[in-house]
Amino acid sequence: MKRSFTYIEIIVTMAIISIIMSIAVIKLGTLDNIKEKNEFRTIIKNIKYARNLALSSREQVEVGFKNDHYDIRISNKSDKKYYENLKMSKCEYSGNSLNFNAAGRPNRAGTIVFLGKERKYILTIGVATGKVNIKGKIE
Repeated sequence: MKRSFTYIEIIVTMAIISIIMSIAVIKLGTLDNIKEKNEFRTIIKNIKYARNLALSSREQVEVGFKNDHYDIRISNKSDKKYYENLKMSKCEYSGNSLNFNAAGRPNRAGTIVFLGKERKYILTIGVATGKVNIKGKIE
C-alpha cells in the first residue's frame, strides 16, 4: 500500500517553513542595525580617545576620515580603523581631517555624516570643548 501526503499536510508544512524563514529574515535586518549602531558608537569613542590622547600627551592628534576607514595619528604613528557597516558620506573638515591641539580643542567645529543601510548617522563636534554630539537617536 502506498503512503503519500495530503494537500493539507503539505500546506501546513509550507506555512510553518515560511513563518520560520520570515522570522530569520527579520532577525538579520535587526542584526545589521545593531552592527551599524555599535560601529557608530565605536567611532565616537575613538574620537573622544583622540581628544584625550591630545590632552594627555600634549601633542596634536589628527583623525583623518576616508570613505572606507579613518586614521588616528600622533607623532608619525598611525592607527587605521576600517568601517565594516557604515560609509562616510560627508565631512565638513578641510582635507577630511579633524585635528585636536595639545589642549584637546578641535581645529574647528564640524559635522561628519555616516550612512548605514537604512539610516543616516550625524556626528557634530563642538569647537571650544571638542564635545562630540549625536544628531538623531541611537536606540
